[in-house]
Amino acid sequence: MDIKDEALYQGIFEASVEGILVVDGEGKILKANPAGEAMFGYEKGELNGKKVEQLVPKEHRKDHVGHRNNYNQRPKNRRMGQSMNLMGLRNDGTLFPLEISLSPSIIEGQKVTVAFVIDTTLRINAEEELIKSEAHNKSILEALPDMIFVINKKKEYIDVHSPDTKVMAQMQETLLGRSIFDFYGDEALAKKIGNAFDLVERTGESQMLEHPYPDAEGLKEYEARIVLRGDGNFLIILRDITQQKKAEENLYIRNRALESAKNGIIIVDVNEADHPIIYANAAFSEITGYHIEDITGKNCRFLQADDRDQKEIAAMREAVEKGEPCTVVLRNYKKDGTLFWNEISITPILNDDDKVSHFIGIQNDVTQRKQEEIRDERSTKILEMVAMRQRLPAIAEFLVRTVETLAPHLKASILRLDQAQGTLHSLAAPHLPKAYSESIEGVAIGPKVGSCGTAAFTKKEVLVTDIATDPLWHD
Repeated sequence: MDIKDEALYQGIFEASVEGILVVDGEGKILKANPAGEAMFGYEKGELNGKKVEQLVPKEHRKDHVGHRNNYNQRPKNRRMGQSMNLMGLRNDGTLFPLEISLSPSIIEGQKVTVAFVIDTTLRINAEEELIKSEAHNKSILEALPDMIFVINKKKEYIDVHSPDTKVMAQMQETLLGRSIFDFYGDEALAKKIGNAFDLVERTGESQMLEHPYPDAEGLKEYEARIVLRGDGNFLIILRDITQQKKAEENLYIRNRALESAKNGIIIVDVNEADHPIIYANAAFSEITGYHIEDITGKNCRFLQADDRDQKEIAAMREAVEKGEPCTVVLRNYKKDGTLFWNEISITPILNDDDKVSHFIGIQNDVTQRKQEEIRDERSTKILEMVAMRQRLPAIAEFLVRTVETLAPHLKASILRLDQAQGTLHSLAAPHLPKAYSESIEGVAIGPKVGSCGTAAFTKKEVLVTDIATDPLWHD
């Protein structure tokens, strides 16, 4: 390995956001990167020479020695912690959840295991909060059609009744003492409800109020009867009127689409041949660059251009045939040809006969998120390649392909500088024309020797928009 390779591997090792531990067959830590030291609460170099069991909770150390010995007998790439509760022990004695990827390697003739460690504390906490919140809200929403609420003059819940005693207990814990407006994020709806209460209090006459609210089955319409009690408090009785609102379905769909202005929304008619678009909102036009009049009456497959060999397309087609909802992420293309990752959620709309008549599609440009996922995945792969001591040309080609995946309109290459000769040589250029690569092979660096020759000579970034006219490329 030459000095440049060693520097590259060392740089990746030091800069990795994942903890990296290099451990020998006896369980001794030979090297830990800064992220690994910080994760377990140790100073620089403090982990070197310690047993890896020191990072394992005391009650599991004996078992860990056995697991380590078994692994050494049959070493292979392995991930741990995704389906089990794997814990690490910090220097201060605190525990934290983690995931580990193990990769066997040979460094300077010695068999070692390279462990990539990720602290999953934040992710697990977020997942637990989400599960808790969803379970709690589900129990509330499913009980709403049969609920009776008592509200005081301050518009706070003071009593809740339900035929299901378990649900009633949950509702009482969640609602009692809280304002009714805590559960309505729509300012206009909250104002409408407040006005209805004021009218009941002023006139003594009951008021009927209709409003939408989501439950486990989707968006439903409710009728709320507000009655003034003799003690000055209010009684609210909710009734599910979804079936009565079926006749207003088309208007409801249009309103829902308009209210979701941040997402691209289209509605297609499944009763017409080729399922044409009958409605698209302004956000769809902003995302794709297509004017609404250009796409009305067409099937939305034009967004796929010629890139139709995607398994997600087949999954979406099957969902449409079965009349089922579906969410996929597709490679789509704007009117100017720019690739973007499109998260599409389609939902069937039923007519009065409970037959699918339309599909509503909600589109979200998730290009940035998808690129981050690809970068994270490829970064881990590069670290594994480095740990496995794969050849530099293979790593360079993987880097080039990663760049081209993230920016499909680009063709990238990596050149190697022979410092002794002052010449450039191709290291990886899988998609550049062979004639181009051959023409710059072995070129000497200098102040006006193309883009790369000049950049290598000046050690500065060089940008060229047209090599046919740029003076750097005259020779």
